[in-house]
Amino acid sequence: MLLTIAVDASPWGIGGVLMKNGSPHRWFADEIHDIDLQILEDKNGNKAARGDHRFQTTWEALALLVAIRAWRTEEHSGAMVVIQSDSLSAL
Repeated sequence: MLLTIAVDASPWGIGGVLMKNGSPHRWFADEIHDIDLQILEDKNGNKAARGDHRFQTTWEALALLVAIRAWRTEEHSGAMVVIQSDSLSAL
């Protein structure tokens, strides 16, 4: 079985798709929440802000984390997993 996790993000939201053997199986889409903003900051201690493009890599990494956590409980024994993102830094 081939599983593909594809994620993307913007400064306002995140989303992802889980595909099994090339066919969509599950998906999610969510906005950047206040709790995300309270927790996340850059290396200089600046808090993340919704709509702030300077945190784009953070939002991309958050999308990847959410996808992996959302789909980790499914039965995927022996599957090959491919992760796709347009953010090399997040990968």
